[in-house]
Parts: sequence; structure tokens; C-alpha cells
Amino acid sequence: MNNPLHILQTLDRHLTAPAEITLFGRAALALGYAGSPATFATTLDLVLTKMMRGDENDLGDIRFLLQQETVSADQLRATFTRARVPDVPEIRELFQAAQPKVLALAKPH
Repeated sequence: MNNPLHILQTLDRHLTAPAEITLFGRAALALGYAGSPATFATTLDLVLTKMMRGDENDLGDIRFLLQQETVSADQLRATFTRARVPDVPEIRELFQAAQPKVLALAKPH
């Protein structure tokens, strides 16, 4: 099972009423298209999504995600470079501010 599907199934189990959610990024592609590349369902996409909020709880979530999979600081830096960040100044600032915090959580390689 891929990460986005696991998250949605877990969310579905906890919902008590109908809800609408909006997916974006690779998670949306992984769930929306059969045969999407396996890389669309990886932890790095979830890390990027959480970085754009700048919330300390999200940093805890990122710590957990990085403990589940081996992701190096170099992999994170490369992912930061390729990330498509919305052209909203506040989101860009949060994303930039989160990068050193996330890098500090990466396992050394």
C-alpha cells in the first residue's frame, strides 16, 4: 500500500460525517491515476506538504516520517530544489524557514 492511500484509509476510519478534502502534489497523482510511478507515493512528498505550514506539530510529524524511512540530508536538499512551492510569499517563507529544521532531523549518511 502506498503512503497516500494509507493516510486516506486511516482518515476515513476516523471520520464521523462526510467530509471533502483537496489533494495536491504527487499524493493526488498517486491516488488519482492507476499506474502512477511508485515515487509519487513516497514519504518525501508528505514531508514537503507539511513544511509549507510552518507548524511545530508538523515538524513532529516530519520527524516521525523521517524515522520510518532512510532519507539523507542530500536527498532532502535535492527534493527542496525540485519542489513546486506556490507563489504565495507567506508559503515560500515558511518553506524556506522549515528547511534547516527538517535537515537537522535527517539521518546522517
